[in-house]
This record gives sequence, C-alpha cells and structure tokens, in this order.
Amino acid sequence: MLWRANEDADFMTNIFCGKRALLAEDEVLIAMVLSDMLTDLGFAYVETVRTAGAAMASASGQLPPDVAILDLHLTDGITIPVAELLGNRGVRSIFVTGDFGASSTHRLPADFVLMKPFSPADLEVVLRNALANPLLSTASLT
Repeated sequence: MLWRANEDADFMTNIFCGKRALLAEDEVLIAMVLSDMLTDLGFAYVETVRTAGAAMASASGQLPPDVAILDLHLTDGITIPVAELLGNRGVRSIFVTGDFGASSTHRLPADFVLMKPFSPADLEVVLRNALANPLLSTASLT
C-alpha cells in the first residue's frame, strides 16, 4: 500500500489506530453501523457479539480489548457485569442505550453513556475520553 503524506500524519496522530474494540449489540443493523464507525475512526479490530454471555466470554479472554462499546440491554441480559469485569482488567466501557430511564442505569458512569440515536462525532468524543483516561487494572494490584 502506498501512503500519502497526509495519511502518514493521520496514522501517527490517530489514537484509535491499532486499537481493539469489543462491540456488544444485538440489533444487527446497529451493530453493522457501529462497527463501520469504529473502523472509519481507525480501529484495527472490532469484535462484534450479540449476547451478554458472548460479551462476558470475550471480556474474559487472554487479550482484552482496548475499549468496549456495550448495548446496556441484550437479549440474554444486561452488560453491566461485562463492564465490571473489563474495568477490573483496566478497560473502559461505553454504554449505548435507548432507555436511560431504566433502573439499572444509575450504576453507570454518566460520561460513558451514549443515548441512541447518536452521531459518529458523539461516539468519537466519548471514545477519545475513554482512551485518554485509562483505568488502573485491579488485577495488577494483587
């Protein structure tokens, strides 16, 4: 592949370049759009899962993602336990939901919640904030 100078500059300054994302979304079309948004931002790898169980399995894997985008309510449950597991591993989670009034949202950090529908620019701002402020892994403290 040939690189132009401006593409090289983007590559060097793009904080998303080479990053891995876990995307948990049970609506196929929304998952496709979100995956495209992440790829357009420069993510190298996007793992898309449709259930909380699959998200938990992925979050438990040997190599955690750099960030997770989690639909709060999936067909088999909520994704708060996934975010808690990832948080213990030093990974930030961003919740996306169309139901902010749900009783379970009171436990979510407000700066990492996106209300559906949202724009690519909204997603980018939250992702930048999440990646710029990494969590300290509790696993490394033991």
